[in-house]
Amino acid sequence: MVASDRGQVLLLGGLAIAIVFLTAIPLSNSLVVTESASTSETVGDIDSAAQREADVERGVRRVLAGVNTSNLTAVNQSLRDFSANYSAVSGQGDGVYVNASVNPDASGRSLNRSELSNPGNNGTQPWDPVNNTTWISTFTIGVNETLGGGNPFEVTVTNSTGSTVYTLTATKSGSDIEVTTDDGSSVQSCGPADNVSVDLLAGTCSYGGTTESVASFSGSGETYDITFEDGGGSTEGDLTFVGAGNFYNDSQTSVVNLAVDLTFIGPDTSYTRTIWLSGDPLSSVARASPADGALYTGSGSGILQITGNNSATSTINTSSEPKGLGPASDVDSDGTIEVPYVDGSGDLRLVTSDGDETLLVDGSSSNIDNDKTRLAVGTWNGSDPSVFYANDTSAISRVEPGEDPVLVAEPDNGANAVIGSADIDGDGTDELVFADGSQTLRYLEDDGSTETIPNSGGVSLGSSDGIGSGGIADYDGDGEVAVAAVDGGNNIVIADASGDESIGSSDVDGGTAPDATQSPPTAADIDDDGVPELMYVSNTDGNITYLDNIEAGYGSGNIEIRKLTDEDGDPIPGDPETGVT
Repeated sequence: MVASDRGQVLLLGGLAIAIVFLTAIPLSNSLVVTESASTSETVGDIDSAAQREADVERGVRRVLAGVNTSNLTAVNQSLRDFSANYSAVSGQGDGVYVNASVNPDASGRSLNRSELSNPGNNGTQPWDPVNNTTWISTFTIGVNETLGGGNPFEVTVTNSTGSTVYTLTATKSGSDIEVTTDDGSSVQSCGPADNVSVDLLAGTCSYGGTTESVASFSGSGETYDITFEDGGGSTEGDLTFVGAGNFYNDSQTSVVNLAVDLTFIGPDTSYTRTIWLSGDPLSSVARASPADGALYTGSGSGILQITGNNSATSTINTSSEPKGLGPASDVDSDGTIEVPYVDGSGDLRLVTSDGDETLLVDGSSSNIDNDKTRLAVGTWNGSDPSVFYANDTSAISRVEPGEDPVLVAEPDNGANAVIGSADIDGDGTDELVFADGSQTLRYLEDDGSTETIPNSGGVSLGSSDGIGSGGIADYDGDGEVAVAAVDGGNNIVIADASGDESIGSSDVDGGTAPDATQSPPTAADIDDDGVPELMYVSNTDGNITYLDNIEAGYGSGNIEIRKLTDEDGDPIPGDPETGVT
């Protein structure tokens, strides 16, 4: 029986949260986790570290469940108490000490104003809504027809050196408003109209049912100061801003993405992580891993686990041959990493590295797609952590351990594989990315509508081996996520809503384009350089291969093709049906 997913958010103390600590696995996740580490841990330490982090996660959940999260002083005190109590036990037991505290500078706040003028000076002087921003997820400005006085309304964005990187100017044009944007390389205008709304991050301008492209502001990569100036003192409109920084008045903002620093100090390892506990919409999928993380590919009647480059491999024994895999994750929050897989009978299971299995869905009573498919793990649109899967080309469902399956959506074009959730169209909210019944890349909005990736015409995935779908990450370091795919010509394509890039001979060092099997690729930071590499199974020799240095740029000739090797330096074979996760 499949229930209907009502998309309710898990609320703890008024804050919707879902945290997944994944030290040892390749992730492709919209939940943001940053880590700085100094460690001498061996591969054998990974499971115990994951268990410890899962234990701390549960502790943080309990703390936040009993605290008013809008009161940061109270939150910090509760986190200090938790840290002291946990460390008292773990310090004596295994020599590991923990400290958890709010990171107010990294915490996201929402500023919503129904006016644009300076609240303190009647709009006659410049004012700064926010300074020293470290990240921005939403920035929209609306201006209506009551602009007067002949003086323009101006928004100026400057970077840490004081250089202007973006301007928006609204001027009177007869009885209407015309907006001009300038990102330093292009100047674009829209209007005139009586009411103009600009999404600065998306680079769109809307008025009267029309949407035009304007210069966009990235909102990431540096710290920025944002200044408003209303020379006439009579501009009316609205502002919606979500990000981290120093706001002119914190009392007029609300915390929507609380950041918590977690520090672990042990005899052999020490590291600090910052986690963002995101509110509605609550979304996460597994994302690119540290260099000591694990990759997975099918291997006969089991799953081959690869603990990193030039590292050991081992086979996880499964009760039946995997036909489709998903990213490893602690989806049931028991402190142990599991790999989801679907077999030829349509049984959906979780399996640990020790071979312990949990049946999530019985194939005899379901219609899970088990032919050329891919699974996703995480949360989307308020769901609890789940495994997402395609229902035999017709629908998308999800299942939590110990619960009945839940229907997520029935896209008009069906579904063959689920890739994961991410803000693939840059609108500030996460979409669910999937391959439809015609093997075309698409994304699902929370209202049930779908769009192709890119919007101008979806990438047609190859499906001669498995299905060439998978791997959401910021591959080129531009601050925006994209999905990796393999098309029907065995070409690797990186795409988002605005466009796609096929990796060709002019992009690659040596002048030979990558040749991939038509099976799922994935993202993993295999060399620990902070930028994920694109992992795939080579169609030439069947071995796991990766693209490095994608951030050098398309057409640069500097993207490198490398082989993943085991501890003896030998190449590692990949399954042409399940691909790599």
